[in-house]
Amino acid sequence: MIIKKLDNRIADLPLSVIDLMLDIEDVNDQLKAAVNATLYFDQEEQRVMSDAFDVSLRLVGDQPAHIDKRDLENLEIMAKRKEWEAHAYCEVLYFLFENYRDIAITKENILSLHHQLYRYAPESVWHKGKIRKGTNRVETKDHQGKTLRVLVEGTDPKHVPRSFTNLITWYNESPTAIKYPPLLRISSFLVDFLKIHPFEDGNGRVSRALMDLMLLKAGYVAELYYPHEKIIEEDTEAYYLSLSRSQKTFGTDNESIRTWTEYFLETVLEQTKRAIALQAPVTAKKVTAARY
Repeated sequence: MIIKKLDNRIADLPLSVIDLMLDIEDVNDQLKAAVNATLYFDQEEQRVMSDAFDVSLRLVGDQPAHIDKRDLENLEIMAKRKEWEAHAYCEVLYFLFENYRDIAITKENILSLHHQLYRYAPESVWHKGKIRKGTNRVETKDHQGKTLRVLVEGTDPKHVPRSFTNLITWYNESPTAIKYPPLLRISSFLVDFLKIHPFEDGNGRVSRALMDLMLLKAGYVAELYYPHEKIIEEDTEAYYLSLSRSQKTFGTDNESIRTWTEYFLETVLEQTKRAIALQAPVTAKKVTAARY
């Protein structure tokens, strides 16, 4: 029943998403051609890591849920906490970039990614690499700590283990899902993953790492040259709004992932265009050098 619902969410998407996917395929081919005309420089990978590090320090929604509110008064503590989170995140990305062809989308591997995100946090040993047992939500608060808006309401904890397992099974094994274009399967996986919110903390970072991994495995190479995190950071309101609008339909008679899917595809499209723009000067320089 759950797997059928996941299939139906994609089947009910409007035909307009096809145009977005065709645009992505076109620019992805352009990027591959541009990359083939250059050498892959370590500096580019370092730049992507640097950008991801900076953005990871700033992105909202990933503040450790278990920190006592009194700690927020100590900016030095929070700065150090954010720094080790960003370092661990970049190490995870580097590992994925180097090994994505050999990393399957399995429960064990996702738990391992989460564990690696907290490798420098001994105080997080109780939850790293483990499915959460308590409630979880992403929300905005005022300066007095009062909730202003719930951005993501995680799945009831008693349903999390089964929902998480079913999602991974659907992605890898559903005969219907496998027939869909990878971009739609990835989009559907991510919006459901973020609805389940399987971990006590770090769900946003895991989802972004999984987005990198899944897109690379599907042949979309922009992840290596431009971090999608920067695009999310530029308009986090649009990111959370697209998630919220789609996730609020889950469990109703009119489930729809259209808003999220359009946001996701537009993000991948923009990311790939920016990656091409970064390649162009290097390509021109090589062509000029070859002529002389």
